[in-house]
Amino acid sequence: MTEGILDVRSFSFQPSGGQPMKYSILILAVAVAACTPTHTARDSNGPGCRGNSIKMNDQSISTLFCLRTVKFKPSQYLVQVNGQTVFKGTDYERVAFEKRIKEGKATGGCDENVLLQDSTLGRPVAFATLPEELKSGCRISADSSGNVLPFRKDVACDKVFYKHLAPILGKMVPIEISRQCTVQLDNNVIFDGAYQF
Repeated sequence: MTEGILDVRSFSFQPSGGQPMKYSILILAVAVAACTPTHTARDSNGPGCRGNSIKMNDQSISTLFCLRTVKFKPSQYLVQVNGQTVFKGTDYERVAFEKRIKEGKATGGCDENVLLQDSTLGRPVAFATLPEELKSGCRISADSSGNVLPFRKDVACDKVFYKHLAPILGKMVPIEISRQCTVQLDNNVIFDGAYQF
């Protein structure tokens, strides 16, 4: 007999030289994908929905920022301020939005936090091996060992990133480690969060 995700089965078992015994086995088939709501995060830093509430100009402002990842497809986004959708779409192109709502002008978007790794060793590349235009345009810095640190691939970085990375691609590979997303209302930050990958 099967009810929902609960599967209850009965069978007989006869030990050697004994009488048949009835056993009931309770099997819980938990389908994680079916039981986990799409609006919750896998962990507190991963994709999912996050909210933030603040007081601004004597009124409550609630922000909901949802990021849903789908393998081999653009990630999906839903951003609401006080229940009003200010962005709904994918990151097929850079996530950036501006929308007038009753509380003011909502703006925002997301930047990638990237680490450049050696394609054969799988560790951060040496800072000295990067073109100067890439280092300055993306504000890339190094740790005490001379290896690159993760950097924010923002709009300014995008202007030089692909042009100067292309000649050295293959020796190194960019790895997105998180996505930094921000929402502002009339130039006041009302949400800022990093989604780890």
